[in-house]
Amino acid sequence: MDEMRKKTCRETSEGDRKGTAADRLDEDLRVANLARTQAVLWRASLHRLRGPLNTLNLELDLLSHSLRDERLGAEERLEHVERIRKELRRLDEMLPAALSIRGLEPEAREPHDLVRLVHDLLDECRHESLVRGVRIERELPSGPVVVTGRRSRLAQAILNVLLNACEVTREGGRIGLELHTEKSQAVVSIEDEGPGIPESIAPQIFDAHFTTRDDHSGIGLHVTRHLVEEHGGRIALQPLPSGGTIVEIFLPLSPRA
Repeated sequence: MDEMRKKTCRETSEGDRKGTAADRLDEDLRVANLARTQAVLWRASLHRLRGPLNTLNLELDLLSHSLRDERLGAEERLEHVERIRKELRRLDEMLPAALSIRGLEPEAREPHDLVRLVHDLLDECRHESLVRGVRIERELPSGPVVVTGRRSRLAQAILNVLLNACEVTREGGRIGLELHTEKSQAVVSIEDEGPGIPESIAPQIFDAHFTTRDDHSGIGLHVTRHLVEEHGGRIALQPLPSGGTIVEIFLPLSPRA
């Protein structure tokens, strides 16, 4: 009897170690994927900041010139000052969004409006879509769609799919994003115009490190599924007959107060 208890304890301990190792691996993959996502967001933020910074530089040069030119009066100089103030206000509005790109700090589970979250993500993806020459069409409800979870992880899951759609859609193509509710679930649906997913590899598409592209690590969809399931949801793929794919993320709605 004692020997059986010892054997059971050993098996339980080994199972716990395997579970812990798997959890660590999933978290390591999430962190690696988060680094890639943040790089895209920072690139977009820096691109948006470049506009007002260039304008400020130009206006300061013009103001400096006007101060040396005795033919120009105070009114012309004040116009440059006002434009400088305007660009500083733009920077003041843009910097909080850039600084809010979250890292690995712990977050509490809280109610979040997916409509607002998707609006923010589309704004962050604007630069990426312009660079790749694709347009993103949205269809969002007028009222809030509230789910409970960690905002940065919810954002990472949706952004992974959205960025992947930007990468596989040809230049001049379209990406469709729709948010709606079905009974007790919120559904985020993202449709791309990529080459599609062959039926033969569909069962492997969520496996870690599985990819059909040489320049990709193959962790994005694996991490996305992990994040969605962490919030009590599920993710599904629907290949389209004409090419392209619809990725659907299902998340439980928050109970009404």
